[in-house]
Amino acid sequence: MVSEERVHRGGEQIKVKVERIPRVVERIKVEMERISLVYDRIWVREERNLRGAIEYDGERSESQGW
Repeated sequence: MVSEERVHRGGEQIKVKVERIPRVVERIKVEMERISLVYDRIWVREERNLRGAIEYDGERSESQGW
């Protein structure tokens, strides 16, 4: 979609052709959201792994009398 807009540059008013690409912008937003969700899932998984490792280490320490 191309439109003309008037822009002030250096005291003059000029017409500029502006191309808007809403589909591309929307696609980028969707990809950013998807990446954010993947990152959140990885973060939660790592947090669970860490908690599990701490709990396992605690059980192991108790069983060995530490």
